[in-house]
Amino acid sequence: MTTKINYLEVCAAIVFDNQCLLLATRKPKGSLAGKWEFPGGKVANQESLQNCIARELDEELGLKINGAQELFNVTHEYPDKAVRLHFMLCETNDAKDIKPLEGQKIGWFKQDDWKKLDMAPADRETCDKIAGNDNLISIPNLNVVNLEKTNQLRRWFQKLESPPRLETLTIK
Repeated sequence: MTTKINYLEVCAAIVFDNQCLLLATRKPKGSLAGKWEFPGGKVANQESLQNCIARELDEELGLKINGAQELFNVTHEYPDKAVRLHFMLCETNDAKDIKPLEGQKIGWFKQDDWKKLDMAPADRETCDKIAGNDNLISIPNLNVVNLEKTNQLRRWFQKLESPPRLETLTIK
């Protein structure tokens, strides 16, 4: 008999400025404190992914976004919970105005910088998968929603292309 896993739904932001990727540390107190991750948070009941990432970025970093689109999602099981991380490509005009509001650190990183960071396990595993050479469609626990933009993100990690951008804005 197969056991159904109840995943905690979480959004993670992919935000670029000047060819660099935004990462933040987790809050100083709590699970995985101080580990680097893609900023974001839990999806509230009945909340869309776009509204979740807009709310989380505003609450945590004072960052307003113009649009967001899911590129892919991954599942990861920790000892005490299982999460499904929805990686959302976000556009903003306010990258310079980011302020960590919950005691975390933020940083803008080039392609290889993440390898030196003490990252949350799910985020490190995701970077390894996206930066690698395996066929995206066949990577376990990875569900690609937008293949074109996910491939563009992969090529950015591999230093072959500029980061992906949204053509249309989805948040008013």
